[in-house]
Amino acid sequence: RFPVRGIMLLALGFMGFKALLMAHLGFGIYLDRVENLQKGGMVEQAGAVLMAPEPVSQLLAVQLRPYLK
Repeated sequence: RFPVRGIMLLALGFMGFKALLMAHLGFGIYLDRVENLQKGGMVEQAGAVLMAPEPVSQLLAVQLRPYLK
């Protein structure tokens, strides 16, 4: 059997991690760092693709931001 539940939990945890980073750093700094990754080598570019903000992480970051101040 394919561990669908485990994959979903991993994806949710990763989106939560990205949301925490966005909320902590702020969107401007976060996007600057992702852009710097895009300028790097192949591994850094792959990281930039994974760390690119998507709507779910952005929504979570907006909700978390007041609690991190």
